[in-house]
Amino acid sequence: MPEWISKLITGGQCKTLYVENIDLDLQPTDSEMIRKLCELYSVSLVNVRVNSINDEQNVALGPW
Repeated sequence: MPEWISKLITGGQCKTLYVENIDLDLQPTDSEMIRKLCELYSVSLVNVRVNSINDEQNVALGPW
């Protein structure tokens, strides 16, 4: 997943990325790299958390 996100950021075609249920805390080096790329390319990364147990209470529904 970090490679895919970094390709989207460095492609220069977006200003905001919405990612569903991503956990960037698993690999600190990947998380730091993505944060630096976002800063360098002026991209906002938004993590949309979805509760799969009760879909009726979710604000955002997929598929994306």
